[in-house]
Amino acid sequence: MRKKVIFPFTLIIIFFLIIFTIYGRAIFQEGNPLPIVKAIIQLETSDSDYIQYSKKPLKYISKSRIDRELMIKKYMEKDKWSYIEQLGGGYIFTKENEQAIVVTKQYSSKYFVWEVPEEASIDK
Repeated sequence: MRKKVIFPFTLIIIFFLIIFTIYGRAIFQEGNPLPIVKAIIQLETSDSDYIQYSKKPLKYISKSRIDRELMIKKYMEKDKWSYIEQLGGGYIFTKENEQAIVVTKQYSSKYFVWEVPEEASIDK
């Protein structure tokens, strides 16, 4: 009886060790993966283009198939920020002598994360 219980748990532990060995850096690239997993589930079950998963710093996750530049411009224009230019993964905006840079980073082949400076947040 004891072997019947130990064997499946051993297989599960070996499976997770293999997964973490292969994908560990990708899974933990943004720190604790649980908020991101929760946000991905919300994103997949809603019509939203983005889901917030961190408040400090303010971070969002979006699907890679959407036009990230257009979506970020719409987000920032809600609070009257004007688009200036893109430099790599950063989008530069200005508003009344202030400047804000929204930084994007590919999280996986299906998702990217983006960080909005606190002063530029429309969710204040």
